[in-house]
Amino acid sequence: MSVVNSGIRQIWIAVRMLVIGDSGDGESLQIDLAKDLEGQEASVLLHVGDIAYWEGAFSQFINAFFGVYAKLLPRMALFTTPGNHDYEQDAFPYRTLFSPSVAGVPVEGHHRYYSFDWGPAHFAVLDTNTPLEQAIEGRGRMLTWLERDLRTTEQPLRIVMFHHAPFTSSAEKLADPVSAMVRLHITPLLERAAVHLVLSGHEHVYQRTFPRRHGTFSRTEPGTVYVTTGGAGSQHYQPGPSTFAVKAFSALHALRLDLRDNGVQLEAIGVGGVVLDSAQVSALPQLAEDAAVSAASFEPRLAPGGLVSLFGWNLALTEAGAQKFPLPLELGGARVSLGTTPLPLTFASRTQINALRSEEHTSEL
Repeated sequence: MSVVNSGIRQIWIAVRMLVIGDSGDGESLQIDLAKDLEGQEASVLLHVGDIAYWEGAFSQFINAFFGVYAKLLPRMALFTTPGNHDYEQDAFPYRTLFSPSVAGVPVEGHHRYYSFDWGPAHFAVLDTNTPLEQAIEGRGRMLTWLERDLRTTEQPLRIVMFHHAPFTSSAEKLADPVSAMVRLHITPLLERAAVHLVLSGHEHVYQRTFPRRHGTFSRTEPGTVYVTTGGAGSQHYQPGPSTFAVKAFSALHALRLDLRDNGVQLEAIGVGGVVLDSAQVSALPQLAEDAAVSAASFEPRLAPGGLVSLFGWNLALTEAGAQKFPLPLELGGARVSLGTTPLPLTFASRTQINALRSEEHTSEL
């Protein structure tokens, strides 16, 4: 049984990005790392928040961001998310200085959360400050917007960025109530939408998790990888023990992302460009273990002529259902074959495909 996602076959030019977080103190370590980053060949700079300590005032943005990165910013596209220290005065200085796209975003979310496409990737950038609290209370639309945004994109890579890391191990942030809200209300949406990579800060460490799906981390199954990168400034925490982290350390660092048609090559780089961690996050279709079950009973016994449900990761580009007979051989950009025989499809999403197994398909899947 094989699944092909047609979007992955497109030819994309490789894109290199830099990611920093929790940088905004304007002190010597931040300045040292900024000088290192000036030598990196990259076209985009992402910031996961806490751009200007301590109150997010205009003068602090000027000194700790625009001043420190004065040689970097003119040659790179910039995308930011607001941190809690950027949120004094209802983030007025932040919202004045940074003006991302407002296309498709509810009015109350303008300059707070947004999305964009770059190369093969779709990015959704969230505001985990006031908009998250309002959405949880039913007074804001950020989470509704997020679900629709992730459901409708046809980019082969999906990356989400926000400030408050949902999975923390250091004592400083272990009981953070906003991180708990993110974990409860945002991560289920991301995993249902088969998001590949999540970038956060807030915790002044580097941390990369095992893939997570259906609320469970796995060493073998595909899922969403959560990376915390809060080490671009002068204050660092010590990570504690955890069962969900592949790698965690306390050090001055940034991320280097290479986006390609088949996934993301991620590297955490320290002073002098030393690689401190590296990982490949795949965007290719991946079937789960024991992926094929009866669509009627969800049991592994399969009968010729019956509907088969396949479960996995990145199976289709968008959610789609068959509208008429004969059933199509492609839905949502996905095709399924048994041997060399294409199967008719009734439903396709990023995590499930329903296919019709004809009478002559008597071999085991």
